[in-house]
Amino acid sequence: MHGDPQLKERVRAVNSWRNGEAWRDVVFLEGSSEAQTISDGLTIARTRLSFSFKFKDHLHECALIEDFEYVRSTPNEDSGMWIVKPKLRGRYRRSCIIPITHIYRGAHLLPIHGVDNQKVPPTVSYANQLDFYSQFYVSKPYNPHESLGA
Repeated sequence: MHGDPQLKERVRAVNSWRNGEAWRDVVFLEGSSEAQTISDGLTIARTRLSFSFKFKDHLHECALIEDFEYVRSTPNEDSGMWIVKPKLRGRYRRSCIIPITHIYRGAHLLPIHGVDNQKVPPTVSYANQLDFYSQFYVSKPYNPHESLGA
């Protein structure tokens, strides 16, 4: 992962976390360095699988991801947070394989409750909420060098 060279993060994409439900982390993918806004510069994606393979004596480390798209080109006026929704190809979530070097850092999505008058069934958990909800707030990346009071 890129970003702060002193910061190390672990990205999980496992079918069972500690004998429990699946754990599939959400990440920011690198975008354009000339972007003016987060929606122009970073893509949000959920990791589904990480794998590697050797081809002509070169190890390729990859991730299967499902990406999200920004609902608007500006943050939400009330929260100041960006809103994303799953990117679809027809009725299905768009997925692709990327080199893990394209992963910038971990991200957090917060489900937006009440979109389309959805009621939350008791079966929704951290493991399946990205499949249940239709829109999410993108939590601002934590920067340990920023002042919390600013």
